[in-house]
Amino acid sequence: MAFGICSSAFENDGFLPGWYSAAGLNASPPFGWRDEPPGCLSLALVCRAEDSRSHWVMWNIPPDLHTIYGKQPRNPVLESGIRQGWNSFGVAGWTGPEKKHSDCRLTFTLLALDSLLELPADTDGEELTRVCQDHILASTSIACRYC
Repeated sequence: MAFGICSSAFENDGFLPGWYSAAGLNASPPFGWRDEPPGCLSLALVCRAEDSRSHWVMWNIPPDLHTIYGKQPRNPVLESGIRQGWNSFGVAGWTGPEKKHSDCRLTFTLLALDSLLELPADTDGEELTRVCQDHILASTSIACRYC
């Protein structure tokens, strides 16, 4: 099988339930993955909207976890050494979409990396993506709409 990501909160290109939005509970959605490539030492996750704003920035996710549960705290450091950087809304962790509109599409990209990353707590989605470029073994994504 190929490296893949899924969520029990929505199907690929499906609709994000309202409780994951900033207008709802603002809880982070759950994710799972499978078949990370050989040599994968960590994973990174970046969620971006079509307007390029980052909604979630995570790195140093142990590949053998295979799951990120929903409703993660907004702490810069989570269990198992997972790090959460700053999203475009100025906080660590998840911030859901704010308003419903027909073109709100979120893409969650999971990167399999050949190393752990030593990054400052205030790392944002652009910086994480830039640093990861030389370490990507494989990538996968899942998308949803909030409207």
